[in-house]
Amino acid sequence: MAVAKVVERWSFPVTTALGKEGEEPLSPTGNQVVGEKVQFHIVTLNTSGELALAVSGSETLFGLEDTPKQKEYGTVALVGVAKVVAAEAIKPGEVVSSNNTGEAQKVIKGQFVFGVALNTAAKGGMLSVLLHPGSGIPHA
Repeated sequence: MAVAKVVERWSFPVTTALGKEGEEPLSPTGNQVVGEKVQFHIVTLNTSGELALAVSGSETLFGLEDTPKQKEYGTVALVGVAKVVAAEAIKPGEVVSSNNTGEAQKVIKGQFVFGVALNTAAKGGMLSVLLHPGSGIPHA
């Protein structure tokens, strides 16, 4: 079984809470907490260079490794193997991308590749993904 090992990590700011408003509780400082519902999801960078939950068709894709709060930095996997939540049943060797909620799905023609599945995962299960070294390359 593949073990999630991130070879390279980088942090980007989170100025707008990830996920849906009201889905996560507020911290004592009033910042919306991202929490476990978004950890291990696929994220992207918005035009301001901040993390945002990836949607189908997002170009730059990273695996969110932690649970940043609004106005904090989130750590993402850039290279290596990352854990993400599966949006559907996925088998080892299948190429995956993001759906509209930042979960891994089998890549659809024209989507940008996130990586290759290393294990079997059911919908909602944890998937280890070998990150695609050329993230942002559309699948033919």
